[in-house]
Amino acid sequence: MERTVRYYGRTFGLTVRYDMVPPERFRWEIIGSTAGVTPGSYVENRYEDAGSATNVITRGEMTLRGVPKLLEGLFVSRLLGQADTEDLRYLRKLRI
Repeated sequence: MERTVRYYGRTFGLTVRYDMVPPERFRWEIIGSTAGVTPGSYVENRYEDAGSATNVITRGEMTLRGVPKLLEGLFVSRLLGQADTEDLRYLRKLRI
């Protein structure tokens, strides 16, 4: 699936593969990117019943081309922090 991500006013394209196994897992993996995200980078959420709530366990590996490791963690944290906002905007666009 093709996605557009906004980061500090710049727009980047991502080609993402989604793997959903409701209600246990949701995973997305970068296949291609104009943002410098290395293909093979991924984020995976696993969901566990916790009584009246749900525990979300997130794992992932994301690397950026041309970014020093010291700054990479900061950029990735900010990018993932915006993911929920971007996803909700995308779903509204699709009228879901």
